Amino acid sequence: METVNGGINYNSLRAKKARFARKVTGLATKALIIVLATSLTAGGIILLAVGVIWGWLLVLLATPFIMLAAWISGELQDIPPVQTNAATIDGIIDSHILGLLPKDCTPEQLARAAFKAPGGTFFGYRFGLLEGFFAIAATTDPTHLPAIWQQADMLRQQFGLMTISAPIIEAAIVLTAPQIDTGFAQYQLGTDDIVKGAHWYHHLRYVQAQFKQKKNDGGLGRDWSFGYTPLLTHFAQNVSDRVAYDGMIMRDIPAHQETIDHIVGLF
Repeated sequence: METVNGGINYNSLRAKKARFARKVTGLATKALIIVLATSLTAGGIILLAVGVIWGWLLVLLATPFIMLAAWISGELQDIPPVQTNAATIDGIIDSHILGLLPKDCTPEQLARAAFKAPGGTFFGYRFGLLEGFFAIAATTDPTHLPAIWQQADMLRQQFGLMTISAPIIEAAIVLTAPQIDTGFAQYQLGTDDIVKGAHWYHHLRYVQAQFKQKKNDGGLGRDWSFGYTPLLTHFAQNVSDRVAYDGMIMRDIPAHQETIDHIVGLF
């Protein structure tokens, strides 16, 4: 995994997309775009149905809104990172954070943007560390940013991730903050707890992603061997399958594997 040494390129294509996404993915703006697209399309179809040729004009006007609605529901929801050779941090940082960053941002502004992004409140719920704590730890000195970026990229590589998330940025701010141990005293925490917390967050995300992947454990022959019941399946649900597919049984957690290995060892 390549190390990224550069800072934020405010004018990169991904940064521009992130700022645009921030403006159009809001609930009110998104709803307005969908309403315009639907109304113009429906109006055009109705006019064409009754023989009014001006209906084509409404359909034409609806096209940009339809395309924008599709873009919002697709790429702009979570802009993917640069896949190869990202030269600057804007290529791999979470797009929600990137869209919130102003030009020539300070560490304090970075901390506040991270807290507002997905996962930014994880440390608040888990350790009681709120937005103000990270903002104070980050300081307003822009010369401190390169150290934060370097630490964040090191954590990204350590966790084997493609993007720098909000918890990683918050952990990097803490790890690079001067005399942070004094601020941690009242929370009875150490810097190792923050790193473990960030790793824990991403492990939870991984487990959730695994739960959403439906497992294909066999074909029609297996169904027959265990009792193929199409009529019953049509009117009911297999509770065992639902539990297994939703991840209530198949949990990919190291502690469970250790328990299984211990049980196997007893026999």
